[in-house]
Amino acid sequence: MQLISKYPALDKWTSSNKGVGLVAFCFFLFFSLYSIKYHQTGRYAIGKHDLGSDAAGYYIYLPGVFHYHMRGTAISAEVLRVSGQGFSVDVERDKILTKYTCGAAILELPFFLVGHALAGADETDALGPTFHKAIEVGGIFYFTLGLALVYLTLRRWRLASVGLLLLCIACVAFGTNAYFYAFVEPGFSHVYSFFLVALSLYLAVRSREHGLNGVALWVFAVSNALIILIRPLDIIAVLAVYALILFDSRNVLGYVRLWLVQAVTALIVALPQMLYWKYAFDKWIVYSYGDEGFIHWASPKLAEVLASPSYGVLPHAPVFILLPVALVVMYRQKRSTALLFTTVFALIIYSCASWHSWHFGCSYGMRPLVQYTPFLAICLLVVFAWAKEHKPHILHGVVSILLLVCFVNFRFMMYREYCYPGEHWDWSYFGRELAETFFGSMPTHQYR
Repeated sequence: MQLISKYPALDKWTSSNKGVGLVAFCFFLFFSLYSIKYHQTGRYAIGKHDLGSDAAGYYIYLPGVFHYHMRGTAISAEVLRVSGQGFSVDVERDKILTKYTCGAAILELPFFLVGHALAGADETDALGPTFHKAIEVGGIFYFTLGLALVYLTLRRWRLASVGLLLLCIACVAFGTNAYFYAFVEPGFSHVYSFFLVALSLYLAVRSREHGLNGVALWVFAVSNALIILIRPLDIIAVLAVYALILFDSRNVLGYVRLWLVQAVTALIVALPQMLYWKYAFDKWIVYSYGDEGFIHWASPKLAEVLASPSYGVLPHAPVFILLPVALVVMYRQKRSTALLFTTVFALIIYSCASWHSWHFGCSYGMRPLVQYTPFLAICLLVVFAWAKEHKPHILHGVVSILLLVCFVNFRFMMYREYCYPGEHWDWSYFGRELAETFFGSMPTHQYR
């Protein structure tokens, strides 16, 4: 921060849209190449690659349409094995069955088509190396675009130095688990939801000055519809974005056009999914998760969700520890926004703690929180700006600690085991993995 402030030309350049675009492009190029190299190191075992397990369930719509013509019998036993049970086949009815929605596949489509064009006739099952690389690049693309949108949102939210804005971006990118689902697991839905929430939030904040008209209105509506399509529970994020708009203009009738456009786009975006449900389950609307649900709603696993070393928020997205302080500071400045953000995070954390599998299988931290990190970025900016004005000496010390935490978490995301092999409260293994992140594998009789 001090380096930037000492050089006005650098501050001016990094504040311009061209500067942001160039930095984003370099970030995208570097991490795309890094991602491709990373995924060529033997991760393609069953259920341990970026198009296996849940990722296969989201992705199957694309090869299903373009390669298999939605015929279940066209899928080989080997493809089913490699997919890690991300989807299934009804041989009797010749159907491809997946419980996941097609929203992520819609955003993956441009990169799938590039992979399709580059692969040629050799990779007929759409699960070969070329398609993997295409999805890997796509994950970094949406992550980079999402970070750029968060940066632009913060710049419009309040007047702050470029140093503070970049600190917020670094915290979101590497101090949470967002990077993991862009780089290590780009086939999961979270990086796409992250981008969409960042887009909707940016347009909502932008509307304070420019309103929602023309192309911006339709992009906003489509983004919201896709957020809900990918993960219906993320209507929480969509309602929060709408609330921010209404806080600045309580004239609900003045937004009749917005409501109408949103309704139309929601129907259009939902149509492909409804057609699939009709094809697969013979119903237009289906709860495809079967017996899976929020069975812990009366006794939520809050302690595990927040702090367990296996999959908890704080051990794997440590900058969330600043959220309570940020919300208190925000409450003193603007109560309505603070109460809104508190409600948003309370609801999403409660939903995670209530889900039948609170750890969401093999994951890095609470992955449903990835798409809520754009809201976290705003909270961080508020508390950092307050600290710079009232407690600058504390901020200077905290910045060093935060950058170290982000670096350690970044290394941990690159090294951590795909599935946590210890017990949920086994801190000894967590500490071992953390040490191995920097010092290499250590001998043990219990793990590995």
